[in-house]
Amino acid sequence: MSVLPADLMGCAAACVDGDEAYWRSAVSRSYYAAYHDSTKWAAGGHPALAPTNRRGEPLRGTHNIFIAQMRDPHKANPAEWQRKSVRRGILLRALYEVRILADYDLTADVTQEQARQAVADARTIMAA
Repeated sequence: MSVLPADLMGCAAACVDGDEAYWRSAVSRSYYAAYHDSTKWAAGGHPALAPTNRRGEPLRGTHNIFIAQMRDPHKANPAEWQRKSVRRGILLRALYEVRILADYDLTADVTQEQARQAVADARTIMAA
């Protein structure tokens, strides 16, 4: 059996009505639904160049690299594709930051509103 990004979104949406543990799951599932949807979508374009940090060093981490590439797409892609890529990248970065908080900082509060926003943001990304 395999799982699709839409399946992850269904799980995320179902978690919004739970307690904080469920809200954290909603944030995480929302991010991964949007991430996997975006990797599939981006495969239809020209790969972006390898991103670097402000010191010119290569970025580290699969998710950081992918999001940076989405935010700075290769110029060989059509203008509309580039616009959508940048939009997805910006939203995906914000969702990634909340996912890191939800998954790794158990002392921080994650609210139901953050969970709802994560689901909405992921749906926006996937609709782009």
